[in-house]
Amino acid sequence: DLDRDVDRLFEKVAQGVDYVFTQPLYDPKDLDFRLKPDSAAIDKGEVLPSITDDMSGRAPDLGALELDQPVPHYGPRPSAEHD
Repeated sequence: DLDRDVDRLFEKVAQGVDYVFTQPLYDPKDLDFRLKPDSAAIDKGEVLPSITDDMSGRAPDLGALELDQPVPHYGPRPSAEHD
């Protein structure tokens, strides 16, 4: 529960513990912002030419990510090995 996690964070900071860097509150792989396949928000957005061109249905989805599109990768990527 987010409220409990925030309360725990503030308690640790008040105690002088650098809690933010010693123990992350969330694992990034758990932050999945895709809509569920049966969501009512699928295809309910407005078509905006040159902005929503990569939509995969009749209209853009209202979620953070378009259903059936690859999930973006943020942050550093492993370096490619060169032959």
